Amino acid sequence: MFTGCAHNGVLNIAATVQSVIPSKQVHCLFGGFHLIDGKGYVEVETTEELTSIANELTNLLPTAQFYTGHCTGEKAIEVLTDKMEGKLASFYVGMEVII
Repeated sequence: MFTGCAHNGVLNIAATVQSVIPSKQVHCLFGGFHLIDGKGYVEVETTEELTSIANELTNLLPTAQFYTGHCTGEKAIEVLTDKMEGKLASFYVGMEVII
């Protein structure tokens, strides 16, 4: 599943895909989650919210490997990587992923 930059909608996208094609297993979700790192002037997701996102993603798509980009945010990537126990990786320009 390719999401582009999900603009805080990655859970909605994953849930919609599962509801439209419930008989198919998603093996890969590839895209930015757009969870912005705080610079003092924007709200950011708390560790608890990021933990909830991680849990929901792995519950919605239990067989998936997740790849996310820079727009997910450094703090979010750090927390999600920890909570998703090896199911999340950051992608970068030129990266090759075999699906």
